[in-house]
Amino acid sequence: MKLSCIIDGNFLELNVNSQKSLLNILIDDCDIEYLKNKDRNGLDYNSIVIVDNVLTLSSLVPAFAIKNKKIETFITFKKKYPIYKKVLKKYHFYNTSPCKNCYESKTLIINYLINKYNDKKILEGKDEEFILNELSLVKCNCTNPLDLLKIVKSINQELRKKNV
Repeated sequence: MKLSCIIDGNFLELNVNSQKSLLNILIDDCDIEYLKNKDRNGLDYNSIVIVDNVLTLSSLVPAFAIKNKKIETFITFKKKYPIYKKVLKKYHFYNTSPCKNCYESKTLIINYLINKYNDKKILEGKDEEFILNELSLVKCNCTNPLDLLKIVKSINQELRKKNV
């Protein structure tokens, strides 16, 4: 199957098996190193991507579903250095950090949530529920979801103050 999509800002035309997963396309056809080098022990802790602004577990997305879609991986987020740097500082401040198996996915989810709530003044109960739900997409228990929620809220407050 021939398909076109945008992955990490690059327009690609791929010829792939329509049943191949997005995860395998990212590994085999796009040569995304952080996905290749993880020992997932059969678990997809680290395969979260953003497809057309929706958090997605890439191992569950068949090739035919990404036709004409925009896909962002951790690589896209890392290029947004100021926000990435803020997240790194908050990991240090709150003395927490995802493990090597889920680091990229959890960090990408945090970025997604910061962008989603960037214009919201105060994160309320239902927002916090949504955030915790999104953070639960990665089943690794290496970090406390409440610590990651604090990171999202803290960066949200900093960005809001900066934009006021």
